[in-house]
Amino acid sequence: MAVPMRWMAHLLCVLGLGLLPNTLRAQGVGLDKEKAQDVMRAGSNGVAGIDAALAELNEFRAIASAMSRDAVLAQRVLDLARRGDKAGIAAALQPFAPRTKVTVSRVVDFTIEMKGSWFILCWSNTNGCSGRGFLFMAGIAT
Repeated sequence: MAVPMRWMAHLLCVLGLGLLPNTLRAQGVGLDKEKAQDVMRAGSNGVAGIDAALAELNEFRAIASAMSRDAVLAQRVLDLARRGDKAGIAAALQPFAPRTKVTVSRVVDFTIEMKGSWFILCWSNTNGCSGRGFLFMAGIAT
């Protein structure tokens, strides 16, 4: 099941709106100089960014889905984790995310944390992700 587009758009919009006033102040641009085309360009940038973020999130979902149903893959990832081979884990998971460079930053007690261009995701068999079984951090560029 893919992430609902409406939910994701709301989340990214809320995250982005918190940055808007500081961005405008930092650039010294007053809203009295803006035109409708500027608003439209911002909307276009938002659509492009949200589409890219959703594509990456869906690839991470494909990784989690494969891990949840493929016992051979799960055993391979576990063996690599026991050897501390984060690059090997990333390579094993990379085929499920062909457009996203998968980087495994942490594997402990089976908790895995991966980074993409837009997100840091963590999932765990217990509560190894800051006290949760799943943790999602958006807006993180690597």
